[in-house]
Amino acid sequence: QKTLAKANKHLSLTPSGTMLKLMDTNAKQIAADALAMPADYRADLIDQLICSLDPASESAPADLHSAWVTEALNRRDDIRSGKVASINGPEALVQVKNNLAK
Repeated sequence: QKTLAKANKHLSLTPSGTMLKLMDTNAKQIAADALAMPADYRADLIDQLICSLDPASESAPADLHSAWVTEALNRRDDIRSGKVASINGPEALVQVKNNLAK
């Protein structure tokens, strides 16, 4: 229980209230700095972090990365413009389950 209490002291939540991870002060500052970056910079940073976890993915061509960044930004813009409606996670899962049951 002592370890859990210590861990809870360092728990970080996203603005939506979901848990990120246990983070120390430096990691929290890095996360805050990253969240203040423009979306395309954050997308590039995410790609770099993922590649650091999976060195095999570093061999992916740069144009593939660029294509994914473009796709992500287009999807974001479609949602912001109202061209596409977003749904929350639980609702999406219900729709997926219903489609799989057909």
